[in-house]
Amino acid sequence: MAAVNRSRSLFLTLVMLLASLAPLAAAEEDPEQPETINSIAYGLEGFDPSTMGKSYLYAGEDGESIYSATRFLKQQWAADDYPGLVLPFEEGRTGGRSAGRACENAWTAGQVGQVQTTAGLITVSAMHVTMNSAILIENGQTVSSTTLNNIGSTWETTIFPTDTNYFGTAPDVDNNCQIEIVIYAIDGGGNTGGYFMPSMASNREVIYVDIDDLSWRNTILAHEFQHLLHNARDPFEYIWIDEGNADMAAFLCFGASGTVIGHANTWTQNASASVRWWNQRLSDYGAGFLFMLFLADNLGGGTAIRQLVADSRTGGAGIVQLANTLGPGATPIGTTMSDIFANFTASVVLDDGTQPEFGLDNIDMYESCGSGQFCRLQLSGSNLNWATMWASGSKDTEGWGVHAFRFLDGTGSPLNIMVQPTELGFSGSILKHDAAAGTWSMERLRFDPVTGIGTALVPSFGNVTDDVYLITWYESQVDDCDYTSPNCNFPGGIAYPISQFEVFAGLITQPADIAVTQEYTTDRDGDGDHDTLEATIEVTSSAFYEVLDISIDAYVNNTLMDSMSLSVEAGNNIAVNNTVWFTPPWDGDWTLHFSMRNQIGELVDEALTLPLALSNMAPVAVGSVASNMTQTWLGLQFFGAGYDLWGLGLTNASFTHNETPVGYLWDFDDGFAGSGLKDPLRAWQTPGSYNVTLRIIDQGGRQSAVQGWMINVSDTQAPLARVDIGSPPSPLNATPYPLLTSQRVVFSSARTVDNVPLSQLTFTWDFGDGVIEIGQGLTDVSHEWAIGSSNGTSYTLTLTVDDGTFQSNVSHTILIMNRVPRQIWFENLTTSTLTPLLLPTIFTDQDGTIITTNWSFDENVNLDGGIVTMASPFDQMQSWDANPTPAWSSPGLKNVTISYTDDAGDTSVMVLGVTVLNQRPVAIFMRPDDGTTITPYTFDSWQSFDPDSSASLVYNWTITGIPQSFTIPQVTHTFTEPGQYTVTLIVTDGLEVPSLPKSYIIHIANPLPVPVLTVREAWLNGEPLTVPGSGSVTYDWRRTFTEEGDIFVAPGTVLHFSSAGSHDADAEFDGMLNPDPSASDWNGIVDTIWNWGDASPPSHEADAWHIFEQAGQYTVTHILRDGYVTGYSNSTTIRIWVSSAPVILSDSIIDADFVITEQVNIFEGSAEDSDLVAGITAWRDNDLSVDSDDDGITDNDRDVELNAGLTYWWDLDDSVDADGNGNLHDDWITNLEVRDGRGIDSFWNSSGEVTILLKVCDDTGVCTMQAYEISVRPPDAEGDGIGDFSISDLLPSTDSGSLYILILIVLVLTLGWLVMRQPEEIEIEADDSASNYDVAEVHTEGGILGMDQHAPPPKPTHLTKDDRRSKESGYVRPVTSRRRR
Repeated sequence: MAAVNRSRSLFLTLVMLLASLAPLAAAEEDPEQPETINSIAYGLEGFDPSTMGKSYLYAGEDGESIYSATRFLKQQWAADDYPGLVLPFEEGRTGGRSAGRACENAWTAGQVGQVQTTAGLITVSAMHVTMNSAILIENGQTVSSTTLNNIGSTWETTIFPTDTNYFGTAPDVDNNCQIEIVIYAIDGGGNTGGYFMPSMASNREVIYVDIDDLSWRNTILAHEFQHLLHNARDPFEYIWIDEGNADMAAFLCFGASGTVIGHANTWTQNASASVRWWNQRLSDYGAGFLFMLFLADNLGGGTAIRQLVADSRTGGAGIVQLANTLGPGATPIGTTMSDIFANFTASVVLDDGTQPEFGLDNIDMYESCGSGQFCRLQLSGSNLNWATMWASGSKDTEGWGVHAFRFLDGTGSPLNIMVQPTELGFSGSILKHDAAAGTWSMERLRFDPVTGIGTALVPSFGNVTDDVYLITWYESQVDDCDYTSPNCNFPGGIAYPISQFEVFAGLITQPADIAVTQEYTTDRDGDGDHDTLEATIEVTSSAFYEVLDISIDAYVNNTLMDSMSLSVEAGNNIAVNNTVWFTPPWDGDWTLHFSMRNQIGELVDEALTLPLALSNMAPVAVGSVASNMTQTWLGLQFFGAGYDLWGLGLTNASFTHNETPVGYLWDFDDGFAGSGLKDPLRAWQTPGSYNVTLRIIDQGGRQSAVQGWMINVSDTQAPLARVDIGSPPSPLNATPYPLLTSQRVVFSSARTVDNVPLSQLTFTWDFGDGVIEIGQGLTDVSHEWAIGSSNGTSYTLTLTVDDGTFQSNVSHTILIMNRVPRQIWFENLTTSTLTPLLLPTIFTDQDGTIITTNWSFDENVNLDGGIVTMASPFDQMQSWDANPTPAWSSPGLKNVTISYTDDAGDTSVMVLGVTVLNQRPVAIFMRPDDGTTITPYTFDSWQSFDPDSSASLVYNWTITGIPQSFTIPQVTHTFTEPGQYTVTLIVTDGLEVPSLPKSYIIHIANPLPVPVLTVREAWLNGEPLTVPGSGSVTYDWRRTFTEEGDIFVAPGTVLHFSSAGSHDADAEFDGMLNPDPSASDWNGIVDTIWNWGDASPPSHEADAWHIFEQAGQYTVTHILRDGYVTGYSNSTTIRIWVSSAPVILSDSIIDADFVITEQVNIFEGSAEDSDLVAGITAWRDNDLSVDSDDDGITDNDRDVELNAGLTYWWDLDDSVDADGNGNLHDDWITNLEVRDGRGIDSFWNSSGEVTILLKVCDDTGVCTMQAYEISVRPPDAEGDGIGDFSISDLLPSTDSGSLYILILIVLVLTLGWLVMRQPEEIEIEADDSASNYDVAEVHTEGGILGMDQHAPPPKPTHLTKDDRRSKESGYVRPVTSRRRR
């Protein structure tokens, strides 16, 4: 084993040596393999690398820098409005590579093509190919194989995995799964080292390296590959983020270098340069690099940077989004750009290794800046001497530039810090070091929104806190910006914002104090009461400047009632005065308390006023009215409103509270009581002008001044008098209106119309007979006239209405007739419908005799008496009988008008009320039979009736278990669940009288499933399937059927059995045909069983395939089981006829004993169709989707008739392969012109023994074959030898007399055949196989359900002549028939 290893090691060493000594790889142009990509390219004309390029990290030596031209090319592309841009979210955008990509355009080693560069198209050769790159060398240039191998190895092991981990998966728009690295001559050594051309990103992934700068290839590739990845996801990203990530890519791949340290230190030494404005300065590179490191360090490394790169939000918006979607292991750095920037600046100022939140893990930053080390953000000032106030002097800073200051050696007094900028928008923070714990903490500065001044206070400076950093920056509204591009939104569009500020710091040796210098009461609303306290406070601070927060509290009886606060800027022991006003909510002795705190919340000083008596200031009423004019007696809407101002204020017109009134006092100037409602409704009875006033009451019980309105009330509408008569009243329309003497009637004026209520109107009734009635609200009176005559006496009834302003009247003529006969019956009567009622005597004549009596009914009645039904005639409306017996057909209050005429011709009339009671209706419906859940029930109430009405009844059906009821005469219902149900009917007549309930109990059983069975043949490409099909393939479906509808197929036919359409018969599965129990339209079938009837196992699929191999008749049973309880099952069957083979009847196919050469010989066979003999006729429907016979059924079209005839096929010599296919026994020919298709003609040139095969097939393709031995002889051949005689030749003729000779010959032949006829091995196997099928019929006994009885299968296949020839004797055994039985 050691020898083998040494040999292998030696071999590898030799291979490596040869590779290193190999000649330099030189690319040669191959004109047969050019590749031209139509891309949008830009050149480097006018490109000054030192001012327009980006210097690569780790590249260059001896003061020489190597630059990237990517930014210059992208500027040109952006200036042209990004031609050819493919957005990351655009439809059709090709994503990153994956295992499923075809990589169909991949470069292969040695392949030649053309690529676009800044100098135009160049021809390149693929000199080295890796999994993720193709290194393309400009033709005519040489790169050593060692360098190529190193590029490929570094790419695969370092650059590609690192960059894609941090900046996302590589795109693959050109579908070659490769990043093309083009190495060509750009501009010689130094200057431009490489670039990525963003304008070509829509066509290919390619980066370029100058062949003369290959020494710096690694940093160039890492840098430009980041640009490629970033451009693929966010082509509009701001440069400071893109370039920051590019430097970070090189740093992550190859660590720190002098260049990256120099970039970073350039910014930390001049941090006033903006982090977010890119202007191609070295500090811009350093700021972007450090900020990206800060994000990666805190938010999750590669995962976070990938999210930032992929986010279409740009600049600070993308960073804020990233910081607000923290992933696992991320450290919160703030939710706004201001907070994020504060944490970033704290990290680069401190870079504290003990507190990760205040440092960068990927690099170590030092206090001083030196070669080879990163330095922290350099201070703009510091102070150790606190004898006087310290000032920084004016400092300049760009927007999002930063300054840091440090303060040490405090005395224990508070440190006061102020940042005084020239612009609004500054922000900042302080970092405090806890002397005892040794830890840092950060607080944000407080900036005044008006002055822009920022302040901070550090207590116990020099004691608890021993070290303080102040960091401040300018958060200009113009933030992210590339050069002076339009997207910067510069004010004026020409310059990035710059501002100045100055920092002041000093110790506070004495705490600030507050004092009340003046306090007095005033009358704020001018009503003579002192309702306001005005207090002046004076604040004095020994600090040079500080902001103090003062809380003002108002007390009464030591109870706090109101508070407010204000901030005071004070310093330099200069007193600052402020005045405060307070108005109380109620009367009392009030005190103001002042608490002053510094900006970190420490209580500095307190002051208070003496208790002063203050009055409650009156509230103000501001009510309103709907209108200033109205009519008498019409309500007018008033709206109460007002306000009660009280509380503290910093001006004489400001309050902290505005309360709503607690009470309302309305006076309507009408002599009545006012209202205390907020929104009263008021009406006046007398026209005039009314002074309405409102006072409101506040919570202190004080009333407001009066608010008033002058309301004009008028009455311009005269009453409209109306008179009605009777009860209920009806218009007095008749002129004159007749009445009888002493007939008292009721008159009503209730329909009189006026704006004044009826109760306030004065009614005067003058009856014309000297009687006058007067009264206020007298709307109803009754009156009778004593004097009349037979012809009538006229009276004038006059009604006068007075509303106090207007009067109106109306008159009617009343005609009083003489006394009529006197009424003696006064009671109303009661009866039932269809019940005759004997009417009583109503009148008597006091002064004579009743001559006629007339009964007038208000509807048709029956006057026959006796038994009355609805069929009885109701056709009488009058009777002249003294006491008739009417019967009514409908219930209700009936009016019978009775008139009696006496012998003087006077008539008395009376209306008799008869209450006819309704008879209860009768509910009837037929008793329903028990059924199942698929039994449709119709409950019909047609026999229900109302004995006394032919009007429609109202029906109410209820069924137990069903929440709703039915209100129709006939209800059709199917029960969905088995069980016992009660059906009840109640009918209600037109008078809402219900019948007694009529109920029946029904027992509902579960219905059996409904099996639906479909059998089809599947064809594909014009041929029937030979194996079961697949559900994913679309087939042509056909069906072969008999006259009786059975299926008729050949053996081996693939049949598709479908239960489509089957379903559980329960109503809930009506229309549900999906066999999947999880589907919403499940058909309710839990099990499907197919019993094939051929002893094969049953199938449980909803759709199944099956093949019947043997001829015969089969019954297929389709069983379905539902899910009710343990499952109810139902089944259906279909009969399958499997075609039997035709039977060849011919023992001989020629009439002679032999055939003659050199002449045409005709053979003829005879056969019969077994199926046709059995009486089976069948047809095939060739397309189940087409109804070719237009009978509305698509699967019964008789497109092809089967069993119409047999086809005869001949193989005229089974020892010859006529068609050359290697099979001697399939050279079939036929001729329909010979013997009606049963024959064939043949011609032989030579004599011999020939085996002729005859195959007869029916229309289903089932065939029978039989062999015939034919002797072919020349024309001059002699007669037959003994072997040539047939049995008929050997039989004695009637005149031969040679019986004994014949017997002798037969015995000799039999003996010879027995000797020679020894079975061969293949014959023994054939006999065994035949014995296995030697059954007359198969019976089921304890077998599979549905297996039928069928005929046995055919015998074994045909044996060839060689199979039948004896190896010992050469005897050829005759062929037996293969017909199917």
